[in-house]
Amino acid sequence: MIDKDGLQEIDGTGDLLTYLHDKRIPLVIASSNNLDDIKSSMSSLNFLHYFSALASGQ
Repeated sequence: MIDKDGLQEIDGTGDLLTYLHDKRIPLVIASSNNLDDIKSSMSSLNFLHYFSALASGQ
């Protein structure tokens, strides 16, 4: 979710990503957005390290 203060985590997202990561469930992102925006968004939320692959529309 993006608001006037920038990108904000949806409640519970970090907990879910931690749980899935701890269970060794591979996570990927597939988006039509460009790769730099995906990386920037996930880094700003400190989520990037959860994902083993990123696929973009570039």
